[in-house]
Amino acid sequence: MDHPADALRDEPLGQDAQGNLYYFFSTGGEDCWLYRAQPPAQPGAKRRAGGADARWEAACTTLEELEDLIRRLGASRNRDEKRLADELAEDIQPMLLETAGARRRAEERAAAMEALPKKRSSRLQARRAFRSHPRALARSAVTLTPLPAQRAKSSLVQAPKET
Repeated sequence: MDHPADALRDEPLGQDAQGNLYYFFSTGGEDCWLYRAQPPAQPGAKRRAGGADARWEAACTTLEELEDLIRRLGASRNRDEKRLADELAEDIQPMLLETAGARRRAEERAAAMEALPKKRSSRLQARRAFRSHPRALARSAVTLTPLPAQRAKSSLVQAPKET
């Protein structure tokens, strides 16, 4: 599926005092990647920060880094940075906190399920132990007994034919 780069690019969330534009791309709120597009430093180059000649970098990759960036931008005297901090704190951070909480709850449920005792038969347990290490069966308290049909075959002794 081919899409032009401009069609995939969202509008920036805001900018900082240096003119860097901030973008947040997310699929379902799962990602915590905030990108910064730095405008080119050359005097004759395009001044559009999100353009093809801009330098892109990840400004935040974790929720903790995002919270730190919100604190730093919120403490600034620059009104653009304060607006960006408000945008991040009101729109992006709550969505990420919600998905992080849901992920944590799912992990807790999975850990609780793992902690429950598993129903397994001793025959399968002995078989698994024998496969993993044949000598483990000798050390195991579980012993395998032959089936009645196998006992009957082993107890039959055929006498040699007399000629």
